[in-house]
Amino acid sequence: MKNLKGLITVVTGGGSGIGKSIATQFSKNASHVVIIGRTESKLKKTCEEITEHTRSVSYELGDVSNGESIKRTFSKIYKKYKQIDILINNAGFSSGKNFETENLDEWEKEIAINLTGTFNCSKQAYPYMKKTGKGIIINIASERGRNGSPDSSVGYAASKAAVINLTKSLALQLAKYNIRVNCIAPAAIDNTEISNNWSEELKQKIKNNIPLKRLGLPEDIANVAYFLASDNSAFITGCTIDTNGGLSMF
Repeated sequence: MKNLKGLITVVTGGGSGIGKSIATQFSKNASHVVIIGRTESKLKKTCEEITEHTRSVSYELGDVSNGESIKRTFSKIYKKYKQIDILINNAGFSSGKNFETENLDEWEKEIAINLTGTFNCSKQAYPYMKKTGKGIIINIASERGRNGSPDSSVGYAASKAAVINLTKSLALQLAKYNIRVNCIAPAAIDNTEISNNWSEELKQKIKNNIPLKRLGLPEDIANVAYFLASDNSAFITGCTIDTNGGLSMF
């Protein structure tokens, strides 16, 4: 698979978990990666860990839910690197509460980060891609966005369902600029901020429900993202790839 040499990749929520794994994978394959987040100490630590392996990564502060903040962030990135080729909309939030206990503030935060954040970053990135005549946008949704949530946040599930539809709409509208837009719908991913709160008993229960009988890893999602960013997926746009060990079949 062709590497990403010379390309600038922006990863939101790149400080840990899936975002960190994507940043590592892309930088390992010769792209310079800029990770975006709100916590400088976390971003700085992630950059230090990735660059220990002589990979190219930097960070910029930005709040994806704030349009003005993210406009400034993308302007800084473009001014510094003169291009933005790939955008990974990974930043996400879930209250973890079910419908009866989730409050309006938590619902609005999920919509603001998961959905509006994806819109904001795509809105800021696409003009730079349009200038160069090509680009890649990859959105991270969730299996919950496919099938709903039986026991946790309805705001998270609803926002991720909207991200899947937003992916299709952007793919249709940006194809004329040779910008491909695709989506990944993970589930049951270990070593993330969400799964770190799972008990061993819960993890085993989840494994038992997965046809492949294991939890996923952030690297599993990073591998799919790399495929979607590469020329091997040159004829794929508007697609959502379920990456959950077969869990979505039930």
